[in-house]
Amino acid sequence: MANALGTVGVASGIYLLKKFAPQHTGITLNEWQYQIKRFSWVDVRLESKLKELKSVLKLDIPHTFWYTVGAVGVVSGIYLLWKFTSHNTGTKFNEYQYPVKNASWPDGRYASILIQSILLDLMCVVKLAIHRSILFTLKAVGVVGVMGSIYLLWKLSYPNIGINLNEWQYPVKQFSWADGRLESKLKELTPIGDLDISNRVWDESTALVNQILELLMKEMCSQAKALRYEGIVFDGYRKQGSAREGLKIQTADEFDVLLEYHIEGLYVEPVPIVDYGIPRPGLGKIKILNTDYQIETQFTKWVRKNVIVKNQGSYFLNARILHQSVFESIMDRCREKITNTMKENISFQLTRSMNPPSVNLTIKIIQREKGTLRAFWDWLWTNQKPPHIIDIDVVPALIINMEKAMGHWWFMTCPRYAVVKWMEESQPSASHFMDPSMTWRLCTSGYEKHYMDLARTDTVKRYIMTACRIIKLLMCKEKQKQPPLPISTFLRSFYLKNIAFYCMLFTKSVKGVYQALGYFLGFLKISLEEERLPQFFQGNYLLRNEFPACAEGGQINLFQNISPDTLDNARRSLGTLLNKLPEMYDSSVFQSDACYQFRNFVTSMR
Repeated sequence: MANALGTVGVASGIYLLKKFAPQHTGITLNEWQYQIKRFSWVDVRLESKLKELKSVLKLDIPHTFWYTVGAVGVVSGIYLLWKFTSHNTGTKFNEYQYPVKNASWPDGRYASILIQSILLDLMCVVKLAIHRSILFTLKAVGVVGVMGSIYLLWKLSYPNIGINLNEWQYPVKQFSWADGRLESKLKELTPIGDLDISNRVWDESTALVNQILELLMKEMCSQAKALRYEGIVFDGYRKQGSAREGLKIQTADEFDVLLEYHIEGLYVEPVPIVDYGIPRPGLGKIKILNTDYQIETQFTKWVRKNVIVKNQGSYFLNARILHQSVFESIMDRCREKITNTMKENISFQLTRSMNPPSVNLTIKIIQREKGTLRAFWDWLWTNQKPPHIIDIDVVPALIINMEKAMGHWWFMTCPRYAVVKWMEESQPSASHFMDPSMTWRLCTSGYEKHYMDLARTDTVKRYIMTACRIIKLLMCKEKQKQPPLPISTFLRSFYLKNIAFYCMLFTKSVKGVYQALGYFLGFLKISLEEERLPQFFQGNYLLRNEFPACAEGGQINLFQNISPDTLDNARRSLGTLLNKLPEMYDSSVFQSDACYQFRNFVTSMR
């Protein structure tokens, strides 16, 4: 009976609400309409006077009455359904029940008992609602926690670190609350300006570069077969450099990639170079481990073209011949094919130059598609246009081994490459080597990307990366002046990146970019004063736990081939540079423990 009454109440209430709801207008209403009768307050007693007339004896029941009846019907129906459904019976109801006390109609106390019962029921409903809401909240918090944990595990796991991440990274820029108005001050400062790169410029440039790299990879694989060099296989390209590590400045017009390759059936190992009794850390020769018979029968063309040469009873890969005869020839053939494929979408010129170890591709964009309104507004607000010249440095890299590198919680694999570093005999530096055409450089770019990927997940290290971008931008702007500041022509981006690595290693707590700039400039000052800057991933015993292979071998002083006069001029101009950053950095950290430890580390390599 109660269920029936509840159902009838709900149905009638919904019907009445629906019947008189305002949405029944126009095409949704197909009923005869009762004549309209509505008075305003201006009519005063007109309506009452009309009632006195015998022609108007019956008045309409107002709509508000029906709305009230409908609402009461819905509420009472829902209450009765809830009251007598299975939710309040058996195993589904787990509440203490107030002692039953029922009364019959003749009982005069029925009204008070009924009110008391209703109040108790309402208390139970409220209590149950609170209990269920708490349980729901706890469940929601649990679900959010689980989802957050899964996201963090994914975020900090393999896919976003080192060899497993092969995407261009938008430049890092992070300021803290402690920096105050530092960001706006830097933007107003003439020698620095805006750190941001337009999203449209970044997206257009990276998309174009990716498209060309995909075509390049496809064509190189086919051209390698056409040249009939036995066993050469291109495994793919690995993005590297500042555009991959999140340190790009100004605009997206320069990109670096490693072109991974190996030679099937050829087993090699790097051997250190010791010329004239002097070891050359970071450099080596690529020795072939195959037997003489295997080399002479399986790699006939390589031997005939002097790509594989015999020296002191062992076979080695000739870096100069491999670079000129193989990669230069393949690139020239690919360039023509790519130009013909891309000219349907965009008009551009693709040129090639050789600069060991890289093959430089220059894209000169002649005509772009007509810009959209969004592109116009983006340019208007950012004052940045897509570059018309984009440089891509392709470095062929021979995979020599896979080494261990520490991730967030466990070891991962990190590739070690060998890239050509041959020199012409006419070059001054060639006199230091017995056979400059056989020289290879053991590349550490795999470690650099791995370390930067870890740094981007750490707020403190992101402050340091932002400080590095600021100094890079300052050096770039100073270099364009006439005459340029001596330190700006001396400092390469690779030097600045190594200083950033040392800041991340020695500083444990950084409150913001203001303090990070202080550490960065302090470490730069120490390096110039000591005339030494050790390469971070070469012979660094402090990395023996995270990168075991990097702790082996001798250290490399990145300033070793720089004249004393150049270093002295750079040191003198550092003061001028600091004056261009008034109140932009924390000079008190120059006397910190981190700077003291870094100075001891630098002087220990004497």
